[in-house]
Amino acid sequence: MTLTFRDAIPRGHDTLQLAFIHATLANHDHTIELTKTADAVYVGRLQKMHAGNWNLILQPPDAVWRLDAHISFPTQAWVLKPEL
Repeated sequence: MTLTFRDAIPRGHDTLQLAFIHATLANHDHTIELTKTADAVYVGRLQKMHAGNWNLILQPPDAVWRLDAHISFPTQAWVLKPEL
């Protein structure tokens, strides 16, 4: 899986955590670690995803910020946007 930022790139974080929380099946919940590459893209290994509704939480290991999203899988792309 590849994560790119359209605007601001998080500073000071070489890794990010992306949690996948299934809406009804807690035994499918998992978190992956995304590692920043030289071109400021984050990459990680995605586990097999089951169809359904998922909540996503993206944050650095120190949890100083987070982005939340809700997706229905399968889908081609996800967009996480901060809510102001």
